[in-house]
Amino acid sequence: MEENRFVRVDDKLAHGTSLILNREIKNPNSMIGDFLSRLWRIYGEPKNVNYEGFVYTFRDTKTGLLFTAYSAGSGPAYGGKYEESEKLIPIIKSFDEMLDSTTPADCEIQFETDFGTMKSGAKNETPYDIIEEE
Repeated sequence: MEENRFVRVDDKLAHGTSLILNREIKNPNSMIGDFLSRLWRIYGEPKNVNYEGFVYTFRDTKTGLLFTAYSAGSGPAYGGKYEESEKLIPIIKSFDEMLDSTTPADCEIQFETDFGTMKSGAKNETPYDIIEEE
C-alpha cells in the first residue's frame, strides 16, 4: 500500500519549509475536518495543534525528501523546502491521491482562529468544521 511509502517524522524537521501546494477542496462543507480525518486514519492524531490548525511531517521513502501536510489560515496545504518544490510536487500528488482513497476516521481537534474556536474532525465517517464564535 502506498501509505508505507510515506513515513511520519518529527515535526521539528519541518523547520524552514513553506507552502508548495494548496489541497484541492474536495469537501467544501468540511475542508479541514476532511483533510484531518483522512490523515488521522493512517497516521494518528497530530502531535501539534497550533493557532489556525495542525501539522504532520513526512519523509518519502523513495526519495528521502521531507514534506508537510498541514492546515493554517489559508486551509489545508502541503509544504516543503522551496528549493525542492519541483521534486516534491509529484510526491505530494501521490500522497494526496492516497488520502483521497482513505475513509475518514472519527476524530476531533479544537484550535483558535481569528473568528473564534474551531472544532474540526469527523463523526461516523462524516467530516465537519464548526466555528464557535466568541
